[in-house]
Amino acid sequence: DHWGILSTGVLDDGMLYCLAWVSADGSVQKAKHIFFEVKLSNGAVGRSLQIPDGAMVRKQRAALTFTKVNGKRTVFIPWGTVLETSQGAHGFITAIDIDNWKIAAEWTATPSGTGSGIWMAGQGLSESGDFYLLTGNGTFGNGNFGESFLRLRYDNGNFSVVDWWSPWMDSQRPGAWDDMDLGSGSPISTPVLGLMVGAVKDGLLSVLDAHAMGNTTTAAFGPPHSHYSKLHTPPLWFTFFPG
Repeated sequence: DHWGILSTGVLDDGMLYCLAWVSADGSVQKAKHIFFEVKLSNGAVGRSLQIPDGAMVRKQRAALTFTKVNGKRTVFIPWGTVLETSQGAHGFITAIDIDNWKIAAEWTATPSGTGSGIWMAGQGLSESGDFYLLTGNGTFGNGNFGESFLRLRYDNGNFSVVDWWSPWMDSQRPGAWDDMDLGSGSPISTPVLGLMVGAVKDGLLSVLDAHAMGNTTTAAFGPPHSHYSKLHTPPLWFTFFPG
């Protein structure tokens, strides 16, 4: 009864699968993230699995995603961390093998950087063969994917980034870090049109070719016109910043 479920779970074969942040005594020091299986017909709690936090307490609020991978029922859990851009903070995705009841794999968006939480306004990964997602404040470059549109593949217990595009680097913003958080909303994947669409805090909507996002490099941020020409259409502004 200390704390509870902070994101939308998934259903399969009469079972609810959800993640809860719980503490034996209500203290953060004893808090643990536990993945639960609950029988819908009577509310009975079945199996449970603790998810390790690692170096820093994680923060999980984006919805879970359920799919089958090579015949194995798999749930994907997106994460951020409590101190979003501090050393040791990372965005993660955890893959849970439901049939064997174990953590099958984990992926981090910033293996040698910090930040890049996966928040997406509480929505889950957009799934269309591969996963489509947006990341928040964090390091970009050298295999780090803060502030990025991502196409992520999971196969045989391995994650790989297939394609990506980023509109900016936090480190290149003038003045103080200002929490622009690209991943504040969720992307929309439209398989029929082959597009990925996402809008962010500054009111800028980007439309990308879902199969050729542009593979942004740090050098690409110099000339804005050529960088934004990688988009499927010019950016759409719904507002202005600040204001």
